[in-house]
Amino acid sequence: MWFVYGVVFAFMFVMSAATAQSTKLPVYGTDVDVVFAKELWRSLERARLVGPKRISVWPSKGHEPHGNVHQIFATTVIVNRRNARVVVKANHRGEKINPAGVYAEPTRYLTGYAVMFKRRRGYHPPGKDWFWVVYNTDGSMRNFEGKPIAGRVDTGKENGCIGCHRKWGGADFEALTPN
Repeated sequence: MWFVYGVVFAFMFVMSAATAQSTKLPVYGTDVDVVFAKELWRSLERARLVGPKRISVWPSKGHEPHGNVHQIFATTVIVNRRNARVVVKANHRGEKINPAGVYAEPTRYLTGYAVMFKRRRGYHPPGKDWFWVVYNTDGSMRNFEGKPIAGRVDTGKENGCIGCHRKWGGADFEALTPN
């Protein structure tokens, strides 16, 4: 009888360890992610989606973590000779700001950009193959717990990039309007 309990316990332990291993969060902010994010920034600048010469579109009321007002660009851009879908949110924060004020002065309240770039199929299926990155206004990357926010960004929490977009972004995680 004790033998049966021992076998069952060992089986449960192995299954528990396997489950923990299979649900391990992806690594992001690696050197490879940073290199790709820098190339992506250059492509976004050339397309005038970020930076001081960016196109200004009519803003909408936003929500955290993207700021009280944001401007959203959804288009395609070429990165490393590959044309793919990109979603750029220009994030604006400040007291008493509104869409009209942001449109009139598009850089005054700008705090950064949150970007999703569609990688090749199989890049990261749980993240719908999106490459996620958060830039400061100068193109440098924001950090979370000491790591650049770039790559397969998943904190394992509902408020992380993938967690939030899984909840609000539809079948392909694109949350283009405020919820």
